[in-house]
Amino acid sequence: VAGHITGENEAVDSLEAGQQVDDSGGGGFVVMDDGTFVTVDCTLPRETSSMTFNLIGSKGKLYMNNDDGEWRYWRLEDGDHVEEPLPGIEGAWTWEDDYQRAFVNAASHIVDVLTGDAENGSTGQEATRSLEIIIALYLSDNTSGQVEIPLARPLRDVTVTSW
Repeated sequence: VAGHITGENEAVDSLEAGQQVDDSGGGGFVVMDDGTFVTVDCTLPRETSSMTFNLIGSKGKLYMNNDDGEWRYWRLEDGDHVEEPLPGIEGAWTWEDDYQRAFVNAASHIVDVLTGDAENGSTGQEATRSLEIIIALYLSDNTSGQVEIPLARPLRDVTVTSW
């Protein structure tokens, strides 16, 4: 994992928060165990960001723009990207329900899992790996180097405050 943290913490203004936290814009790259190269770009502040994600792989690419709910997919065929429809995507995502209520939805899901009314969609191992990648981005920025995960014992104690 290699990361760059911008230090821009516009969430203080946009959320009208009373305190600073470590969580700020940034990005970097992650090389997965199978050699997949993943880039992370969260450098734009919320106001100018369109919450756009681009996933590009050996079988195609996926574009998601959460501001307007546009999702597009292209399969890779003989070196060319050929656009394919994504059945069931139209209207499946809304700004109000899926973005603004994201934390409330996640908390409600946790309650449902704990009461046995829902299955956990993510294992603790997956959540731990995601947090390790985020922490590694910060460690990489602060050390000006690359960081291996899983994190070695002394590095597991790093705290990054967030909202």
